[in-house]
Amino acid sequence: MEKLRFIFILSFIFASLIYSQSSNEIKKKKAELTSLRTEIESLKNELNSASAKQKESLAALEILSKQELLLNKLISKLTNEENLIRENIKILNEEIRSAEYRISNIKDAYSRYILWIYKNGEKKYLEYLFSSESVSQALERYKYLEYITDKNQDVISKIKTAKDSLTSYKNELQIEEKRKADLLLTKINDQASLFKKKEQRSKLLTTLRKNQKNIESEIKQKSVAFESIKGIVERLIKDEEARLSNESKNRVKAPKFNYKKFENFAELKGVVNWPVNDATIVRFFGKNKNKKLNTVTMNYGIDLKVGKDQFVRAVVEGVISAIDFIPGYGSVLIITHRDKFRSVYGHITDLKVIEGEIVKSGQVIGSVNESLEGKIFHFEIWKGRENQNPMNWLVKK
Repeated sequence: MEKLRFIFILSFIFASLIYSQSSNEIKKKKAELTSLRTEIESLKNELNSASAKQKESLAALEILSKQELLLNKLISKLTNEENLIRENIKILNEEIRSAEYRISNIKDAYSRYILWIYKNGEKKYLEYLFSSESVSQALERYKYLEYITDKNQDVISKIKTAKDSLTSYKNELQIEEKRKADLLLTKINDQASLFKKKEQRSKLLTTLRKNQKNIESEIKQKSVAFESIKGIVERLIKDEEARLSNESKNRVKAPKFNYKKFENFAELKGVVNWPVNDATIVRFFGKNKNKKLNTVTMNYGIDLKVGKDQFVRAVVEGVISAIDFIPGYGSVLIITHRDKFRSVYGHITDLKVIEGEIVKSGQVIGSVNESLEGKIFHFEIWKGRENQNPMNWLVKK
């Protein structure tokens, strides 16, 4: 009985800790969702207040692209929260089954005791004592019977405690099921908003493409976007350095991410998988001359024109460390790999991941978005603060 009680208490504490941690995480996610919605609404108001001419400009396209990214991030976070709720529901269902099983066992043991008392009564109780072969044995039997009696006297209390836990789990389950239903409805509405935003953006792209100068402006934006990407990489490096310093000072034994367990990026030179399939390189690493526009631009990665397969995949195992908006490349995602390597994915949409998520090599992280040039995808590789030529790392086709 004591063993059963110990298992019950241990299980209850374990479940409570998991549920508490999950609840805290959900509260944090809720704050993030509120912040995203506020930003989306602000951009919406900005576009609504623009003149008819301004609504057909590159600035309007940038606002729509930002809204699309924010809605993408919002839906990705909702999906993550939905998974968290599902995990809570799974834990609660397991605890409900466990509590019901414990109640059944306790009741069964108690009913056997009551039946024994009914059949044998005080007479058998005394016979059991007087049939002892010695005083010491009688004393031991008396202590045993007293122990059994004492333990069974608190069975009713244990049953009540188990039933209270069961009721609590069921109430929590009901709350989680409602939250799941509400979340699903919110997600459906946000997906509808994203679909409308994509349609609006697609129509604007068609209008803007009629003027060649708009395409030229977008290409020029891409040539200066490197500094923005460089700034994000620099921020990530400083954040990582600060984290490592803090862990060292506080003697933290378990780091947030154990990069040493990830694939060794340095050993993958020449065999790294491509981030997109069915693609043609339109701008290589380094200087690129556009004969049509008669311009020379620097490219710190490679640009690929994709075909039918527009999925974007993580090239190597790592952590999603940044998702941001950069004019020229739109939505940009950065993955941090082992040994300070980072890969940059520019102009993507339909995000499948959130910041802080660990991804495997080849995992789909999004799709290639459409720009004035068409379905053009940008890719970079960094080693610390040094920009690398992706062609030296990607497997030869």
